[in-house]
Amino acid sequence: MSMPLIVNGGGRNHSLDYLKTLAISLVIIYHCGIFHDCITASFLSMCVPIFFCINGALMLRKEYSYVYLIRKNLKLFVLILTWGLLYSYVGSLTLHENIASFKDIYNQIGKPLKGDHLWYLEELFCLNIFNPLIYAYIKNKTQVHILLLSLVFTIFTLNIIVFKIPFNLHPFSLWGSWGLIYYILGFWIIQYGIGLKFSRKKIFPIFIMFIAMQTLFNYLLLDRSIHSFFDTSDLVPGGYQSPFVILSTLSLVALLCSINMKSNKFITYIGKNSLGIYLFQGIVIRLLNGVFHNCFLLPIIVFVICLLLVYIFSTNKYTDYFINLKTLTTNKYDK
Repeated sequence: MSMPLIVNGGGRNHSLDYLKTLAISLVIIYHCGIFHDCITASFLSMCVPIFFCINGALMLRKEYSYVYLIRKNLKLFVLILTWGLLYSYVGSLTLHENIASFKDIYNQIGKPLKGDHLWYLEELFCLNIFNPLIYAYIKNKTQVHILLLSLVFTIFTLNIIVFKIPFNLHPFSLWGSWGLIYYILGFWIIQYGIGLKFSRKKIFPIFIMFIAMQTLFNYLLLDRSIHSFFDTSDLVPGGYQSPFVILSTLSLVALLCSINMKSNKFITYIGKNSLGIYLFQGIVIRLLNGVFHNCFLLPIIVFVICLLLVYIFSTNKYTDYFINLKTLTTNKYDK
């Protein structure tokens, strides 16, 4: 059995730009630390899962060569190394720690607080490795591929792999099988929503599913006993793995992909540069936190500054290299 892996006939689908804009906005709001409570956690928890759904839809829609994936991972390696150094240096300044030498900064890459936002790129690094296997399973669905995909799920779940690279590139210890779940199910949802469109009869139950999952998540968070469900005291990353966030994220993605979203230049620009905004926001937030601490306008200020920095960096091909992946791709959706 073979499935046509096409997103909107190969053209740009504006629903994905709206999803990226929503996701990066939630990321910035969460990282600014303005709204950290049980009520907002359910919605903020969908930020990074939305990105993984989009990545799955774009990377699993067609077969990529190993040469392409190796080149893409080399680019990810450069981005992780470069931005890890920047995060560590800025972290040392804002935390007033004594990191004086390049070697000291280098050794801090990937450690909590200073390089924490880069785990997203590290996870993509690993998903690229398994991408051909996942694609083959989706396309052919043979028994061998089912067994191999099950092995991948097991590896993610048990956290038994750690990449022994000069810095801490070990996303398997950070997430688990839920990262892969968003990647694969996001592909199916977006493929179906964009390619076939949901009927009005299906949209209403999907909307009810979203509201129900958000409500249940909030209700359970208000019950202190649910805190034992999470491995972290931070409710947002703790919610990534919960069935409520998984179902609400997939429902929201399905809703937006089933609607014929109109083109918007500003939304399209954000969608094209969401990676650059993601990379800048961690540094900008750290630098501004001391000035705008607990200011409800901080997310907006960060967003505007990140957009400005992305625009400045994109005007030069050398600086542009460090804020996106398009230099390794020929398709505008491979970002």
